[in-house]
Amino acid sequence: MGANLGGAISPTLTPWLAQRWGWGASLGLAAFISFLGGIMWLRIRPEDGLAKDGAEC
Repeated sequence: MGANLGGAISPTLTPWLAQRWGWGASLGLAAFISFLGGIMWLRIRPEDGLAKDGAEC
């Protein structure tokens, strides 16, 4: 859901940021957010599976 929200906001937000602070700042922020998302993906461990109420599946 977060990726869809980012994809919806990005086309409007990027040019606005570029107009206000320049393209370097706008694209730098986009790169930082992408990097942060990549770091978050590293924390996902599919071998753990899903658990309900602390019980193993």
